[in-house]
Amino acid sequence: MQVAFFDETNTITPSQEEMLYEILDLAAKKLELPENIELSLVIVSDEKIHQMNRDYRHKDAVTDVISFALDDDESDSELFEFEEIEADIPRLIGDIYISAAQTARQAKEFDQTFEQELLSLAVHGLLHLNGYDHQTDAEAQEMFGLQTSIIEEYYGE
Repeated sequence: MQVAFFDETNTITPSQEEMLYEILDLAAKKLELPENIELSLVIVSDEKIHQMNRDYRHKDAVTDVISFALDDDESDSELFEFEEIEADIPRLIGDIYISAAQTARQAKEFDQTFEQELLSLAVHGLLHLNGYDHQTDAEAQEMFGLQTSIIEEYYGE
C-alpha cells in the first residue's frame, strides 16, 4: 500500500508519521486489500475540517476524521490488454483527513496519548474508505470491533 502523507499543521513528528504508515499497512493486510492500493492521509486544522464537514457532509461542526472514498465501478482491466500491467498501476482508494487539534482534545477526553488517538482515527478513516460505516448498531459493532482488533494487534495486546 502506498500512502501519500501531508501534514498541513506541521504537528506530526517523524516517528508519529512512521507509526501511521505501520498501522495503515497492518490494517490493509487485515482487510486483505491488494498491495497496489494508494490513499492520501492529510492532517489538517480545525478550520479546514470544519469547512469540509460543512461543505460535504452538511454538518456545521468540527469533526475528528473525514474520509472520501473513490468509487471505481468501471473495471481497470478493460483498459489493459495484459493483467500484469494492471497489477503495477496503483489504485487510488481515497483520502483521509484528520484534525490534529481535535485529535489532541479527544486524546485527553479518552485518557490516552495523542499517538493512540491519531492511529485510531487513521484506522477509522481507512475502514470508511473500504465500505465500513456506523449508521446502525450492527454496523457500529462490526466497524468498531474491527478497529479495536487492528489497534490491539498493532500494540501487541
